[in-house]
Amino acid sequence: VYYLGQFPPPFGGVTVKNALLFRLLSAEMDIHKLEFRKSGSFAIGARVLLSRSGDVFLIGFGNRDLQRLFIKVIGFVRPRVLERLIVIVMGGEISGEIAQDKMYARFCQRVRAMYFETKGMAAQVEAVGLRNCRQRPESPWFPKSNSGMLKVVFFSLVDDSKGADLVLEAAYRTPGVEYHIYGSLSERFEEKFRNTVSGLSNVIYHGVFNAV
Repeated sequence: VYYLGQFPPPFGGVTVKNALLFRLLSAEMDIHKLEFRKSGSFAIGARVLLSRSGDVFLIGFGNRDLQRLFIKVIGFVRPRVLERLIVIVMGGEISGEIAQDKMYARFCQRVRAMYFETKGMAAQVEAVGLRNCRQRPESPWFPKSNSGMLKVVFFSLVDDSKGADLVLEAAYRTPGVEYHIYGSLSERFEEKFRNTVSGLSNVIYHGVFNAV
């Protein structure tokens, strides 16, 4: 079993997810890294295309264009390899791209398993015949601090494209909830973020978190 993807450093949402998943899987099975930063896309692509029938590849791409190209090339050159791919979908826009690209969707239908993070993403791909293999808890679990206050964690690039503006609005509307924000601040959002947070006593910004 091989894990294809980007790993830290640098630290980012995708690289950290890959590192954590790889660490957990390594405790359960014999699994090997294929890192794009070290090996390069061409060498890894050749390794997958020339793989043996018993090889399985987990994919955790941060670049959605690279993922689309990778799956399409395999689909055209050696389509049976698709049946040995397990795709951990890291980007929120990938499901929409699959739904809009018939060829991409057709190749993804042959993949052994795809895991999408949200119900909205799953709904998009289910409309074109794909099944989300991720199992979610039946009911949410809300941990509380010793004081009884609900704590919420935002862990991402701090930018409105990631919903940080909605988190700040929620913090304003729910003063009884404590919001902890981790991630690098985007240049275009930084001034608005700092000005807003200065007026919210229930928001704590922790900077970039090294999760590995």
